[in-house]
Amino acid sequence: MEGNKKRKLEEECSQGPPPKKPPHGSGHKRKLDEESSQGPPPKKPTHGSGHKLSQRHSKVSSDWDTHLGPGNDHFSPLHLPIVRAVLQRYRYLRTENPTDKKINIASVIAHEVISLWDKAWIPHHEFRATQKAVLKEIDAWIKSSHRPESRGKAEFQDSLNQLFDIRPVSLRSMEALEKHLKSSRNEDWQSDLTFFKGQMKVSLIMNK
Repeated sequence: MEGNKKRKLEEECSQGPPPKKPPHGSGHKRKLDEESSQGPPPKKPTHGSGHKLSQRHSKVSSDWDTHLGPGNDHFSPLHLPIVRAVLQRYRYLRTENPTDKKINIASVIAHEVISLWDKAWIPHHEFRATQKAVLKEIDAWIKSSHRPESRGKAEFQDSLNQLFDIRPVSLRSMEALEKHLKSSRNEDWQSDLTFFKGQMKVSLIMNK
C-alpha cells in the first residue's frame, strides 16, 4: 500500500507541476488588446448626408442650365461681356479646373475682361478692383442658386443681361465718360464712345 503511494508521488513529480489555469477574464483582455491594435472601427456615414449633397449639386446644376446656359471657353471678341457671359466663363473654367481656388479663376476672368475693355479704349478699374467685381458676381450667383424662388433671386436673374460694367465710379455717367474721352489724346474717341453706348443699349434691350 505504501509502495503504491510512493510510486504515485514519484510519477507526479516526474511530470512537473500541473498547468496553471488562466486567470478569469484573461481571454477577454486578449481580445480587447487585439481590437485596440486594429484601431477604432470606421464611422458610419451620416444617414442621408450623401443624398443631400447630391440633391444640392443637382439643383445648382439645374439653375446653371436654366438661367445661364452652357459654359464659355472664351469671351466674344466683338462685345464687352455682360454679367451672364462672366458667369458662363466661370462655369467653364470651374468645370475644367474643379480643384482650383475660386480667386484664381476670378483672376483669369478679370485679366480677360480688362483685355477686352483695353481694346475698346474705355477706361476701367485696375486689376484688383476688377477681380473683386468678378468674385462679387460669382458669390451672388452661388448664393442665389441655393435660394428658393424669391424676389431677390428674380432681381439677380434680371441683372444677368446687364453689362459687366467696370468703369471707375467717377465715370459711371455717360456725360462724365464723354468728357473724359474727349479730353484724351485719342483721335477716335467719338467712335469709342459710340461703341460703348451701343454695348449699353444692347444690354438694356436684352433686359426687356
